[in-house]
Amino acid sequence: MTIMNNGGQKMDDKHLPETVVPMPMPMTDTSMLSEKEKDLLELALATDHGTPLFKIRHFVGDAQITRYAKYKQLMLELRSREEIIEQTLVTLEKNKAHIEEVQEMIASATSEATKKKLHWDLTSHINDMAKTQRRLQMAYRERGHFFQVLNEMYETGEAYLEDGTDMRKALVDDELAEQLEAEHWTYRLGKQAALDLIAYGHIGTGNLEAISMMSEAQAVKTLQLAMTYSHTVKKELGLMEQTIIEAIDSGRINSRLDIEKQETPKELEG
Repeated sequence: MTIMNNGGQKMDDKHLPETVVPMPMPMTDTSMLSEKEKDLLELALATDHGTPLFKIRHFVGDAQITRYAKYKQLMLELRSREEIIEQTLVTLEKNKAHIEEVQEMIASATSEATKKKLHWDLTSHINDMAKTQRRLQMAYRERGHFFQVLNEMYETGEAYLEDGTDMRKALVDDELAEQLEAEHWTYRLGKQAALDLIAYGHIGTGNLEAISMMSEAQAVKTLQLAMTYSHTVKKELGLMEQTIIEAIDSGRINSRLDIEKQETPKELEG
């Protein structure tokens, strides 16, 4: 017996005896939809909407300033996905238990109205189980993405300190973690202050206050990093801007307002 949920996916029916048949899941009214819209609806229900690998690699991992912070954040996210998987597995077992419970209630029910209600309960629990299985698959896929990015750190050497120490040591060695944490905040606040200088011409109050909470030596190093980084970026932006203006003026690229159709001068490629 094959049972389908409202997303058109097969559901686990191995717990259902042939004598207990759930009610078919009610379908939403799609009579006003075109065939294309119906296809889009089916696609939306069947698509994995988990966090993409690109987003994890660049906006979770690379969003961190230092390799230590990147490694630590990826490990934190990995633990979070593992806990989600554990909880989802428990939910899945509860779904199965609810199905078995309703089956027993149906077997002992004498009222037809009660049986009808219980059959709808059974349908609801089966549909819940299908959704739980979908969430479980998504969590496993996301966990795999985090493993992939961590493996990339090891393959490129980014998961090791300059002296070859495996970054995992920082998660269990308090002294090393404290050292790397201090380094992280120097670079993080230095970059944030630099972005303030680039965007506004001065360091914002929040970043300046945070820098002032550091030791004098660390604060000075942070400000030096901010000034160096901001002037480097400004210089590169100026050169890039001049190249692009010359390319537009000479007709080598077309000026467009649609960002997705923008062309890049060959001088800036590569």
